[in-house]
Order: sequence, then structure tokens, then C-alpha cells
Amino acid sequence: MDNFIKIWKADHQYILQAFDRLGEAAVGSPDWRSELFEIRDRIVNHLKMEDARLYPFFRTKAKDDPRVQCIIDLFEQEMIEISKQAVAFFGKYEQSRDLDDFISDFKTVSAALQKRIWSEENVLLEEYRRIAEKA
Repeated sequence: MDNFIKIWKADHQYILQAFDRLGEAAVGSPDWRSELFEIRDRIVNHLKMEDARLYPFFRTKAKDDPRVQCIIDLFEQEMIEISKQAVAFFGKYEQSRDLDDFISDFKTVSAALQKRIWSEENVLLEEYRRIAEKA
């Protein structure tokens, strides 16, 4: 699992840095859409990795620990809302090249993802470490 955590955190850094790069260059860059969808694809793959490795680990532990169950329930519910925002955002700019709303929409999605990544690394990772210390 520790190698997974390294990859997981590296993905987080990639996503944050890619959003920073895109935000700085979006309006002036002729290939902003390809950059946007590269980020989308990376996020989708990251979520698949979490679904395959991270959440099953916590669900197993949650069976015997109501605290872990509460944390997982909260994170899953939050992810549903973030996913709705992200799907709407990526869908809108897959269909449109109009940048009128892009910066505002981009800031909203970027802030939600930044908050989520911070929460994962400061709550889920700490919970993982707490569980690992018991083992």
C-alpha cells in the first residue's frame, strides 16, 4: 500500500500543477482544450485507482471501526458532489470553445479539487497511517 500512496500523492501533485498551468495559459493557448482533456483523463484514471485500491482498504477497516465508516461515508458523499461539478465542467468545454465563462467555471472546479486533495492527504492519509500503526 505504501507504493500506492506514493503514486496517489504524485497524481495529486500532477493534477494541481496541471490545473495551475492551464489556468495561467488557457485563454491565450491554442491547445487549451487538449490540455484540459489530458487533465480530465488523468483525474478519471486517478479516481479509478482510488476506487480499486484506496476505498476497498478503508471499507474493510470500516467494518470494525465506526469512525472509519463515518469518514468514508463523508468522503464518498463529498465526491458525488465534486464529480457532478467536474462532469458538468468537462462536458461543457468538450462541446464548446467559448471562453466567456471558462475562467469562472475553471476557478470553481479547481478550488473544489484543491480542497478535496487537501482533505484526502490530511484526513484520509492520516487515517491510513493510524490504521497502519495498529496493524
